[in-house]
Amino acid sequence: MKKNRVVFVLGDQIRAPRRAQRITMVSMAAELGITSAGLRLIEDNRSDPAFSTVVALAERLGLSLDALAARRDCETPETLA
Repeated sequence: MKKNRVVFVLGDQIRAPRRAQRITMVSMAAELGITSAGLRLIEDNRSDPAFSTVVALAERLGLSLDALAARRDCETPETLA
């Protein structure tokens, strides 16, 4: 039996507006007090950042937390890998 799983894709919601606003990964990471490697992991959906980082990202990009909490439904756990 397949279960529907929900995957939050925070990175997908961050990368596009960051690029649209012409903010470099290095400068955004510096503003947030994280490394650019850490921001890359977030944008690649390979890291779950602290809530305070999510709030700071939303504020910097002019987005609501609702906008960052986008999700997509997945039919199988294998799609999470």
